[in-house]
Amino acid sequence: MTSQSRALAAFALAVLLVMGNLNRLAVVVYSVAGQDVSGGASRIVLSLLILAIAGAVLWLANSAAVGAATDGWEQHLGQAARLLAWIGVAIAVVTLIAALAGHGPFVYSVGTGT
Repeated sequence: MTSQSRALAAFALAVLLVMGNLNRLAVVVYSVAGQDVSGGASRIVLSLLILAIAGAVLWLANSAAVGAATDGWEQHLGQAARLLAWIGVAIAVVTLIAALAGHGPFVYSVGTGT
């Protein structure tokens, strides 16, 4: 993967992470594993999966920022991706703390709406 493509991919994934769109991956992985997403323990597991996804995006963003050989646009985009990924990790940590504390409705739960 070139430094330009790594920077673009890291930035796009970091934006999706901050917007919450990558959280669906955790729900899909948990559901495919055959687990029920409505229980109390599932909140913690889903939060840990979301934190793992955020960590992977942060790793990609960090490698994009460090791997750029020149002081060009790919390095700047990689640094912006790293900043957004850190924000996404902070959001994931707050979500994990809320799941561990058991407060309020879980943001990523799937319910019937009744």
